[in-house]
Amino acid sequence: MGPMIYNPTALVLLAVAYILALLVVLRWPSVGVALVLAVPVTKSLIQMRVGPILQDYTFDVGVAILAIVGALIHRLRSGTANYAPVPVFIIIAWFVIAALMWVMLPMSRSPDYGFKKATIFSIYNTMAVTAVVLYVVSAHEVRALMRVIVAIGIVVSASMPLFGVGLYRVEGARQTLGLVNPLAIADFSSWAALILISGLIQFGGVGRLVGLVLFAPLSILAIFLSQTRFPLFAVPVILLVMLWMYRHRINFRVAGSIVIGLGAVAWVASLLITPTRGGDRFSTGAIQAGLDVRAQMFRMTMHGFLRSPVLGNGTGDTSFQLTGSPTEERYPHNSLIEIANELGAIGAAAWLTIFIYALVVGWRFQRVARIAKPGTYFALVTAYALMLYTFMGSFKAGGYFGLASMYMAVMMVIALHVALRRELERYRMAPTAIPVPAGGFRVAGAVTA
Repeated sequence: MGPMIYNPTALVLLAVAYILALLVVLRWPSVGVALVLAVPVTKSLIQMRVGPILQDYTFDVGVAILAIVGALIHRLRSGTANYAPVPVFIIIAWFVIAALMWVMLPMSRSPDYGFKKATIFSIYNTMAVTAVVLYVVSAHEVRALMRVIVAIGIVVSASMPLFGVGLYRVEGARQTLGLVNPLAIADFSSWAALILISGLIQFGGVGRLVGLVLFAPLSILAIFLSQTRFPLFAVPVILLVMLWMYRHRINFRVAGSIVIGLGAVAWVASLLITPTRGGDRFSTGAIQAGLDVRAQMFRMTMHGFLRSPVLGNGTGDTSFQLTGSPTEERYPHNSLIEIANELGAIGAAAWLTIFIYALVVGWRFQRVARIAKPGTYFALVTAYALMLYTFMGSFKAGGYFGLASMYMAVMMVIALHVALRRELERYRMAPTAIPVPAGGFRVAGAVTA
């Protein structure tokens, strides 16, 4: 095989696009963070035009660098550079996982795959979460990020019925856009829907209602065409959590009953409707088959963990346990059991430290429901909802892009919690009867986050 020949025109256009993207990110840092989330979409589409120049992780790291530069400059401008964006023990837990991946690599029976995983986590995932924690200095940044995610979700969802004519290269039952992983399409469609619903509940307004009514069919159609089953299970559960957090604004029982009813209707409809292209991944048999495969992988991975519960079996060894081959790349569709199997109880404890902390502090956002400004509370609830979506997804998939978005969502919640506490410290000493003209809260109070 001879050396790769790159198209000079493509190289020039790519360089110009990168410079333009940098200028955009410097002006709107939210775009940089959103582009990291959108890597599985944009990378695959651009690859179709420029070819092998974007192989491996060149594009991914390049986008992460853009996001970090924009986020860092934004943080310096905001005057919060002296504050730690996340608690120190979270940083320690993250680097414990990264260090263990390298320390345990020699024990793996899939060393090449283990090296790839350790490199991705230590470099790309670390850069991705660095971008988001540097960017989030208040609820305002989260709201700006949500607007960009909605825009991407609308474009992706609308493109599916218009341009989604090809079948996915791996799973033939799925329709997608070019070479884009259909999971990414379903994720952005679901994220945009959750954000729009949260905005409608918090702010109301005919315009938001019309926007949601127009987007909902596109989102459902995009998910259906991509034949991605996870949103069917996850979105109703997350909506119930969102409604509970908004219970001071709505009747939770009525709204919850509507969500459960609509979820049941969607489930029945998915069983009755067969797509024109590919197989039917929503059928009872297909779902049962998927559950059986995941249960089998769970048992095999759990058996590996019990063989070496303290230190684990080495980074990437799960793939060997599932395939019996040192060269194949396979993951057990469950991030926690994969971490425990490869990095042992120590690695699992570090992983759980990060996620349990995010789940707890995010749930405690409800304490400021009645004193937070509408925009602030919208950011709190919506960030928590997206974190729940990606966190739940880590127990059914756990692939490269899914893990990156999960880590970013989790760190966004933690960084938002830190910013929330900082704002509360600033304003809780003000007279409680006087509205605060700036910041994320209407009045001061003794509430702590």
